[in-house]
Amino acid sequence: MWQKVIPANLSPVELLAISVKLISGGHTGRAIPLLREALVKDPDCIRALAVLGQTLLQKGEYAEAAQHLERVISKILATGIPTEGEEVDIFILASQWAGIANIEQGKHAEGLVHLERVANMKEPVEPKSKVHYFDGLIILASALYDKGSKAEALTYARLAAAYNPAKYNKFLEMCENKEDNFVIDLVSSRRRDY
Repeated sequence: MWQKVIPANLSPVELLAISVKLISGGHTGRAIPLLREALVKDPDCIRALAVLGQTLLQKGEYAEAAQHLERVISKILATGIPTEGEEVDIFILASQWAGIANIEQGKHAEGLVHLERVANMKEPVEPKSKVHYFDGLIILASALYDKGSKAEALTYARLAAAYNPAKYNKFLEMCENKEDNFVIDLVSSRRRDY
């Protein structure tokens, strides 16, 4: 027997968990109000901010996505650049997504600042964080390539390809072969992280 769930009666953590399940089931429209409710209850819930930002990014609502993702970044940076744990993943992903959201709005300089933040980090040790880190280098390479900075783009694409040739060589080859806008292929190939 199903009972109606009343969002006002749920904690931010419960709202986030339900939202993630809804999003993974393709119900982003139902998840967004729950994420917003979680943030009303706990405005500092970094995961809810990140998930909402990513969801809005996927829906093409770039300006609002960037706002939420930039809040995540600011909240994390308030305690310094993270070096371990889930905060590293959230920081890397929020920086990538904020970069993409800004670039999609035509704010290339702002987008590059977010993407370069990942490249300026120390390479993470944890395997999951390392994958996100190198995905970030490929996204940065794509943005630089699209801007006309091919040499710099190749540097980052080569670093990623050296880490995982099977995953990143195709992007390196696209960059070396002057194929246009390979970020579209990259974004299309990425899995959802939340």
